[in-house]
Amino acid sequence: MENFTKLVWTAPTTFEDGSPIEESIEYEVGQKVNEEFVPIYTLVGDLQPDGQYEAPLVELELGKGDQEIALRSFVKSRPDSKSAWSDSVTFTMTGIPMPPVDLQVR
Repeated sequence: MENFTKLVWTAPTTFEDGSPIEESIEYEVGQKVNEEFVPIYTLVGDLQPDGQYEAPLVELELGKGDQEIALRSFVKSRPDSKSAWSDSVTFTMTGIPMPPVDLQVR
């Protein structure tokens, strides 16, 4: 089973009206609960030249087991103007490893 460690995405480059985004964008992470996404964390973003972003999953404090999350974006200066949720991703958090065994001093 793969041990997932980070979210990776491409930033939007335009507003819904087609005008270019030239301001700082932030991202809200939503976790699927009862068939809808509930905001659980805000990721601060700075404009990146290549448009690629990543964030460590550990910041989200997700429990172990199956997860489904999505992102939505908003302009930092207008936090009430949020985009629709992105397509979601599903994955399994593997949780905490078992402790070492057969510890000895030789």
